Amino acid sequence: LIESSIDWANKFNMKKMVAVTKRNILKQTDGIFWDEAQKAVEGTGIELSEIYIDNMAQQMVIATEQFNGAV
Repeated sequence: LIESSIDWANKFNMKKMVAVTKRNILKQTDGIFWDEAQKAVEGTGIELSEIYIDNMAQQMVIATEQFNGAV
């Protein structure tokens, strides 16, 4: 999933990627995902940020423009 996302971002010349997690609750599984995502983007020139799934759902409704039309 992470590698495909990086490929997609590169294909469409996007420099930012958002990982949607629930790491504050699912510490082990989403913690592993976040760690691997950070490793995967190293040296790619892509800026990685994280947002929790419940906040993402809210932001998709009230501030879609912050996701560069990729929602």
